Amino acid sequence: MYNVDISNSSLMDLPGGSLGVALGLQDLEHDGFFLPDSVAQNGYDSFNPGRPVVPTSGRTDEKSLYGEIDIPFLGNLPGVKLMDLDLAGRHTKYSSFGTNNTYRWGYKWEVNNNLLIRATWSQGFRAPSINDLFSGNTNLSAQVADPCSGPVAGRPVTCAGVPASYVQPNAQINTLEGGNPTLQPETSISRTVGFVWSPDFIPGFNLNADYYNIQVNNTIQPISGQTILDGCYTSS
Repeated sequence: MYNVDISNSSLMDLPGGSLGVALGLQDLEHDGFFLPDSVAQNGYDSFNPGRPVVPTSGRTDEKSLYGEIDIPFLGNLPGVKLMDLDLAGRHTKYSSFGTNNTYRWGYKWEVNNNLLIRATWSQGFRAPSINDLFSGNTNLSAQVADPCSGPVAGRPVTCAGVPASYVQPNAQINTLEGGNPTLQPETSISRTVGFVWSPDFIPGFNLNADYYNIQVNNTIQPISGQTILDGCYTSS
C-alpha cells in the first residue's frame, strides 16, 4: 500500500473556529493464493473425501483519491456554541469492476455546554475480497432439509416420483461453495441522528441517544444450500 496525505486544520478562521481540509491518495494491492498439498489435490483429503481440492490464486488493486473539509460556520452565539458541517468524498478505481464514488456529511450543533445534537448521512461500499472472487470450490456438509422428506408445513411442493413415506436419512448434505469472479460490490446508505446531554447539575453524568437507519444492497453472501434446494421446487 502506498499512501500520501496532506492536511491543514487551520486553513482560515470562521465564526465557529478554524476551517480544516484533508486530501489523500492511496494505491492498494491485494495478492493471495491457496496451494493445497498433493494429498488434497488428488482427492484424499479427510475434509473433502473423493473431491480434489483445487489450488487458487487472485489479485485485485484499487487506486483512490479522497478529501474531507470541516466547516465550523457558526459559533459563540446565544443557543449556538458551535455549528459545524463535515463533508467528505472518495473516488476509487477497482481492477475487478470499475470505479465508484462515495460521499458523507456530518452535522454537529453544540447548543451550549449541556447539549450536543448531531446527524450524519453516508454511503458505504465494500468491494469483494480475493476469497469472494477467486476461492476454489469447497465441499461442505451443510444442514439442509429436503422439501420432499414427508409433509413439511409451509412448503407446498410436488415431488414427482418420491414415495409419500420418504424420510430424509441425513440432515447434513454435501454442498459446494466457491468464489465468483463476476461479483459486484456491496453498497449501503447509513443515516444517524442523536444527541448528548451533559447537565451541569449532575456532575459526571452523560446521556447519549442515537437513531440508526442502515440499508445494505447487493450483500456479498453465499447462497445457502437450503435456498438452492427449495428453489428447485418453488420456482422455475
